[in-house]
Amino acid sequence: MELMSCDHALELFSKHAFDRDSPLDEYCDLSREIVSHLGRLPLALEVIGSLLYHKKKQEQWKKTLEDLRKAPHDEVSAKLRISYDALSFEQQQIFLDIACFFIGEDKMNAIYMWEDCGFLRDDGVVVLNNMCLIKLLEDNRFWMHDQLRDFGREIVRQENPLIPGKRSRLWTREQILDTITTKETKRDVQALDLNLSKDHLTAIIRNEENERLQRKRSLKLNEGTFIDNLMNSPTEQIPGTMTTKEVKLLKRKLTVFLLMTRDVQAMDHLTAIIRNEEIERFQRLRYLKLNVGTFIGNLENCLTEVRWFSWSHPPPTSKPTNMHLKNAVIFEFSHNGLIDESKLQSLIKMARKLKVVSLTSCDRLIETPNFSGCPNLERLTFKDCSSLRKIDSSIGKLKCLIYISISASIHLKDLPEEIGDLVSLQHLSVKDCYFVKLPDSIWKLKSLREVHFESKYYGLDSANSWELPSAVGMLRKLEVLVVFSRSLKGKLPYEIGSLSFLRILKLCWTRVSEVPTTFSMLPRLQMLDLWGCDKIQELPALPASLTYLRVRSVSLRVVPDLVNLTNLVELDLDNSGGGGHRLGTGELRWIGKLSKLNKLRLRLRNVRAPAELASLPLLNQLHMIGLDLQTFPELPLSLQELYLDDYSSIVSLTQNLRNLSSLGLFDSPMQEFVLDGLQLPNITELRVVNCGSLERITLSSMRTLQIVDVRGCSRLVEIRFSRLESLRTLYIQRCQSFEKLVDVEEAGYDNIELIIRYRTLILPLRALTMLQSFMLGFCPKILKIHIDGTSESLEYFILSAGDYVQSLGDLSNLRNLKSLSIHHCDRLRVVKGLDELELLDELAISECKSLGRLINVSSTKLPNHCDISISGCREDFRGILESYKHHQENHLLIVLIQAEEKAVEKVVTVKIGNSSCNVSLGPFRKPLLCSKRKLELLGGNSSLRDFLLFLYEDCPALVFLFWIEKVGDLVVEYKQ
Repeated sequence: MELMSCDHALELFSKHAFDRDSPLDEYCDLSREIVSHLGRLPLALEVIGSLLYHKKKQEQWKKTLEDLRKAPHDEVSAKLRISYDALSFEQQQIFLDIACFFIGEDKMNAIYMWEDCGFLRDDGVVVLNNMCLIKLLEDNRFWMHDQLRDFGREIVRQENPLIPGKRSRLWTREQILDTITTKETKRDVQALDLNLSKDHLTAIIRNEENERLQRKRSLKLNEGTFIDNLMNSPTEQIPGTMTTKEVKLLKRKLTVFLLMTRDVQAMDHLTAIIRNEEIERFQRLRYLKLNVGTFIGNLENCLTEVRWFSWSHPPPTSKPTNMHLKNAVIFEFSHNGLIDESKLQSLIKMARKLKVVSLTSCDRLIETPNFSGCPNLERLTFKDCSSLRKIDSSIGKLKCLIYISISASIHLKDLPEEIGDLVSLQHLSVKDCYFVKLPDSIWKLKSLREVHFESKYYGLDSANSWELPSAVGMLRKLEVLVVFSRSLKGKLPYEIGSLSFLRILKLCWTRVSEVPTTFSMLPRLQMLDLWGCDKIQELPALPASLTYLRVRSVSLRVVPDLVNLTNLVELDLDNSGGGGHRLGTGELRWIGKLSKLNKLRLRLRNVRAPAELASLPLLNQLHMIGLDLQTFPELPLSLQELYLDDYSSIVSLTQNLRNLSSLGLFDSPMQEFVLDGLQLPNITELRVVNCGSLERITLSSMRTLQIVDVRGCSRLVEIRFSRLESLRTLYIQRCQSFEKLVDVEEAGYDNIELIIRYRTLILPLRALTMLQSFMLGFCPKILKIHIDGTSESLEYFILSAGDYVQSLGDLSNLRNLKSLSIHHCDRLRVVKGLDELELLDELAISECKSLGRLINVSSTKLPNHCDISISGCREDFRGILESYKHHQENHLLIVLIQAEEKAVEKVVTVKIGNSSCNVSLGPFRKPLLCSKRKLELLGGNSSLRDFLLFLYEDCPALVFLFWIEKVGDLVVEYKQ
């Protein structure tokens, strides 16, 4: 860890020990000696300083100094132990829980558990925060320094270094699985976190000698078709493991999953099966989190002490019975296909102390159970429950409920009016649902502090329109009101000015037409967001408390004098699309008075740019779109990002903008753009968009430039450059006249014939030595792409919509290329050097109907784990990839079909070895995707759906999905 200077170390210690920059006089010598023994390590200085802040007697300080003297000088943990030992037993338990399980987690669920366990008698979370052992982030999530995390986990490990089952907390997969199978009673274990998700797995081969292993499984399809002994073939060798990197490839695309691994037997470890007699041995378990695991047997006498129960991704075969979680205060179910109304009813009926129910992606839940059996419930969450259609009216009986969140439940259309009986409700959030409006009864809930309503309903019919009622003024405790809904219309009520605690008001994409003058009476309002409110014509006077103001309305005619908003940090005014009407305010001189402004974005038609910008000392982001820039204003030295629209000269940018890092030009009438890096020494990003007259870009000595993005410049012919030593990203799109990249320092034009006669774009990698990502799209002047020189840095190459490009090469020069994407290149025939890309992770080719042979299957160097997606190309690609040499070794090969435009009735053949069976695909019009969310496209064909679910959920390491252009057979082969 980096050491601080003596003076800075003493200052940091003093901030925490005395809440000032230097120690009190009587503590000066003691402080310097303590800092010396802490080794000037920032973490130790913060923790020990915070400990001593509450010790007012010098004897206590001397005792701490004596403890530090005994601690080894180079052991940070020994110094941290001093603060840990000063905690009460309950505070220590909270600290260890956070270190082992709750870093990055919301604090509320943990607090409920600790309260029920008696750990919060002295407000331990506050104590830990004050002692800098943890931090609470703005969104109420726990944060802990890595060294404190490791320190806490080591304390747990030292409880019994040799026997994990005699420790209080277990979070390591292998240790948990080993502990579960032992027959001893585990009286010490209080908490388990068993995470077997595919993102966390590194498959382990337990048979060290790679002896012949055999796995037998049977799959029964619902409609009577059997595929027996699917995995019955022996595996001769199982070298290597499935790396985390390979596993993560699974989620890259919905349509393509290629996870190449020889570790077939590792699939045995993807699911933990916990028997009732095994879990029953954990007699003091208060926290259990299980991801991709299941229970077997009668659980009536198990988990009786669990307070927090979290279960996600159980396999479809899970059938535990009699789960009696009578002491549970928190239920979390995620991606759980076992939970329906009856099971949830049974669980909450048993758990009388229940405080939290959180359901995410529980697709079998159609309606909620009767809530009258859980009177203590305080927090209720439904997220992405796609089948949920009804919230039971008994929700109104939950008199303790303070929090409701419903999101992405697409079939839920409304809430019961009984929600207005929730007298304790403080937070109501409804997002990404097709609600027209919230129930009228909510506006009488006087305890409400936050209301979030973001509807996906876009109907504009008057019958479903609504206005914010005057009753909103009765919500005197309301702090946050967020409404994103096209159904909201009309004038905001005058009574909104009574909300004296309102801090945030966001009414985006609504049809609100008028803002009342009472807005100036909102003394705590900090954020006002009226983006996309196209009916608003003017704004009234606004409160000086505002720090954030965003307004976009095509009808905006008048912008008031905002000179009183001296606390503004971010201002965004936009009337783009307003037909070119001049705003009623002639000048924006008041902007110069907003000295705290950090971000200023102005998209205003025919308004002169303010001349007072240089007087904004903190401004670092400035966008001026649509403004009159004939007289270019002086800019502040602090500026880091500048976006300009319709600007005709680059000369004014030669003023001293030494801190500028990002420059964007939009719709400029310039014919040539010349930028000298000596004028902008710290520029890293350049974007040039829709400059229709631009013919040439010259970038000279741009040593710091990292990103160049040029789009929509129809007359641009060339980009000239020199010394782009740091360029990492180069994107050129929709430039119909573009022909060449020119390194002006390259002697002569050896390739002039290629450029002119053969319309070849030369990518000069000799000069672009740091380039990592290159994209070319919609540039019809280019017929060929030639790669000049080799590159160790280029990792991403994208050719998109190059309708006229006929050849691409030589890719073998791109030694470290990781991703190659080629799309909509109908005339492309040749891709040279593809077989030589030994580090390629992803190959995606679509709609390239002229493309010939891609891969030499006998000699290709493409790696095993390469994710290959090919669609809309010649049918013979199917044969090429089926014979791709890596696909011949103990892998399941699946070829999915893509539907023709018309509906078809298709019978496909499923082949396994020498056996086969037929599966009928009913009429469908959409492509099939092997994704849990997309399986409904198969309609009533439960056989194929269950088969694909089996592969997707249980055998991702064996699945290769490949798209062909037209309808063909579904072939499933297990090659021995």
